[in-house]
Amino acid sequence: MTTRALRTTTALTLVASLLAWDSLSHAAAQIAIIVHHDNPVRDLPLATLRRLYFGQTTTFSNGERVVLLECTPLQAAFYRKTLGMSPELLHRHWIGLVFQGEDAIPPQPLPDDESVKRFVAEHPGAIGFVDVRTADATVKVLTVNGRAPGDANYPLR
Repeated sequence: MTTRALRTTTALTLVASLLAWDSLSHAAAQIAIIVHHDNPVRDLPLATLRRLYFGQTTTFSNGERVVLLECTPLQAAFYRKTLGMSPELLHRHWIGLVFQGEDAIPPQPLPDDESVKRFVAEHPGAIGFVDVRTADATVKVLTVNGRAPGDANYPLR
């Protein structure tokens, strides 16, 4: 094998390893549910979170219209942990709701945690999910079933 071929093979192996590590880190990521600071909600029962992402509940307790967001790299883990389904099955569910003329608006996909945080910080009705390590003071992190991210019994571990 030539030196150039060896370098190319080594570079490709490194890239593949980094991509695999990145996808594993997202698969193992602990998910935080975030809302705008002015949102009065502090805790969501898991059942309410499910109703929101199934389009069965479309407003918060203060009457604010819910704007659902999804962080694309975390969507598979979130939907598996929260709804027990794949993003594809949820997408089909939303297509059915839209064709039935339901009032609910499907989750808006955003490319990364930073985009979700920025949108939530700027829109009082927004709710989304991010890797807990990226949550900061620009948004409010909710507890789920009374458990905070980091708690051993947090449902989105």
